[in-house]
Amino acid sequence: MYDKEEIKGGETMPTIKDIANYTGVSPTTVSNVIHGRTTKVSAETKLKVEQALKELKYHSNMAGRLLAKNGSRIIGVIFQDDRAISTHTYDNPYLGEFIQAAETAIREAGYFMMFQRVSSVDDGVKLVQMWDLEGVVLSGTSPKDLSEWTNSLKIPIVFLDMYPQKEVDILNIGVDDLQASYEMTHYLVSKGHQEIAFIAFGKSFEDWIGVDEKRAQGVKKALAEHQLIPNYFSAPNSEEAFAVFIQAFAKKHAGHITALFFASDLMAVRAQSVLTNHGWHIPDDFSIAGFDGTLLAKLATPQITTVYQNILQKAEKGIQLLLADIRGEQLTKRIIQITTTFIEGQSVKKIK
Repeated sequence: MYDKEEIKGGETMPTIKDIANYTGVSPTTVSNVIHGRTTKVSAETKLKVEQALKELKYHSNMAGRLLAKNGSRIIGVIFQDDRAISTHTYDNPYLGEFIQAAETAIREAGYFMMFQRVSSVDDGVKLVQMWDLEGVVLSGTSPKDLSEWTNSLKIPIVFLDMYPQKEVDILNIGVDDLQASYEMTHYLVSKGHQEIAFIAFGKSFEDWIGVDEKRAQGVKKALAEHQLIPNYFSAPNSEEAFAVFIQAFAKKHAGHITALFFASDLMAVRAQSVLTNHGWHIPDDFSIAGFDGTLLAKLATPQITTVYQNILQKAEKGIQLLLADIRGEQLTKRIIQITTTFIEGQSVKKIK
């Protein structure tokens, strides 16, 4: 049996043979445990092998085995969310539209796309190493995790909607969230709304980072110019808890707060549905605005007034930026902002 420090001290990742020698079992048994074929492996042996895999930091390099000569040609599209495994991520049409656009752009460039939700940087790094990804598009990453991602991955990375806490040299693509939110708030005030609530997902305001924080700042900036004070509310993410929150909100603030500006179309449409089902009328009782300009907002009744961001363009330009970096091209523009467009629906009324 091999000594753990001897294996860990090597320059390359431990092999199946190394794990077998370390544990005293056959390479076939190690392979069976790695690939889940454990019906004929004792519980004791299975545990021994799994512990060794963890201790020696073994990762199965699947792509390396398949495409070792030409590189994996796999681009990762990773969405980081600490609730990624427990929430219905795919309910959000923004995600579906982005993935579809990204997959098309990646395939047309002669690459393959791997999409994965991860709950931590460590999970994402393991994915990159396991499949030997050539580049990554990262969404949902918080500024506090930025340095960990860039230090852990030695491949090109394009961040989506990243707002670093300090100036760093990264590839980033997004929209001017603060300005777009600022303009939407001005529109609501122009319609006579003096009490406007900005609502985003989170347990508390401290959870607002990145785009939500910038959108909240846009609301504050616009209202300050009219000597108005913003009303901020943090809402639960689960569908059931969100419905309870909206009902309680409506009962408490009806007649006081007249306009609800949500951080996403998904939230806006959910809220409109809950309010309508409980006897409230949109926009007579509450005016509603959203952000993203997804198909969901367009198909809602009444149609949601929203900020449209071109998700197709965002995905295409993001992939182009990533591929250019993979090819080693000199990039003159490393930060790209997609232009937003105001879409007026029927969910906001004018207060006389």
